[in-house]
Amino acid sequence: MSIICPRCGELNDEDKAEQCPHCGVFYAKARQAKNPGYQPRPASNMPTAAATGGGGTLLIGIVVVAIFAMSDCGGSSDTHTVSAERQARDLCREQLRYHVRHPSTLSVSAFGITQTTLNNGNHLIRIPFSASNSFGVELDYNARCQTNRQGTEIIGFNTVER
Repeated sequence: MSIICPRCGELNDEDKAEQCPHCGVFYAKARQAKNPGYQPRPASNMPTAAATGGGGTLLIGIVVVAIFAMSDCGGSSDTHTVSAERQARDLCREQLRYHVRHPSTLSVSAFGITQTTLNNGNHLIRIPFSASNSFGVELDYNARCQTNRQGTEIIGFNTVER
């Protein structure tokens, strides 16, 4: 199972990773900062709230969670923008795999990727990458990818040797 970093949005293929290899954020701390009420629950043999007469506390907790969930359902435009930008970047990376002749030689650095939102809302992503040609020589390229504002459809894609 892969982990998506809550700060930078990069995919980490390690199941038991505690820290993002791209931005260095600790996953547990980022989740706790995003949801201040979050605390990992230790396994214990404690009696449940209903058994100890704490049903009122449980009810208040449920109401607070419901209010929090309803207030977040609409989401903010910033959240949708970040998610569309991430989706656009991932779509362009995937297109890049199909574009190179030898996908197993593809090497993309997450640090060189630039992304711009155009005036019409479309996303323009520039991805520096290297890949081997048919002779086995590794060459450096720049990919330029433009997606729609939702980040779900590629409008244009090309690569140029650096």
